[in-house]
Amino acid sequence: AAAWYERALPQLEGVVKARAEARVDETARGDLASRLGGSGNWVTLAWSGARWEPAPRSVSATLRGSSLSISNAVAGSVYLVNDRILSTEFAIATTIKGHCLIGLLSADRSDRSVYCTVPSDGAWHDIRLQREGSTVVAYQDGHTTDVKAYNALPKMIGVVGFLIETGQQVEVRSLSIH
Repeated sequence: AAAWYERALPQLEGVVKARAEARVDETARGDLASRLGGSGNWVTLAWSGARWEPAPRSVSATLRGSSLSISNAVAGSVYLVNDRILSTEFAIATTIKGHCLIGLLSADRSDRSVYCTVPSDGAWHDIRLQREGSTVVAYQDGHTTDVKAYNALPKMIGVVGFLIETGQQVEVRSLSIH
């Protein structure tokens, strides 16, 4: 249905166009949840100046073959997060293309995170971020890569998320959260 709505959009106007756009957004959110998986809901957060709060507008998501394309047309950074709180032991694995940060945002949504960066080289990358004992480690394409922390607490619990900057687009083929 979403494909038909998208095809019709250029010919529509006014209320009919607004309804069709809403249906496309609704379908994309459903695709986002089903494609990204994991228990919990996927929500878009924006920085309020004190903490990450629900964004007034969601990221857009469309299926492109076997991947999910996620774009941020909102002004400023957005965090697309799964609201299920992960324990201190976690593993996040994804196959992704496009520049973004993948990490663990503190459960209280304050400005605390531990993350790794996906390169913007246009290639697909297998990224894994996990806690091993008391250390968080990251792997890119099977090789150890840098883990960055911002105000992160030791053994911090939190929610998995993708930080996507304005105008950026990422494609996700797979995602597992443990």
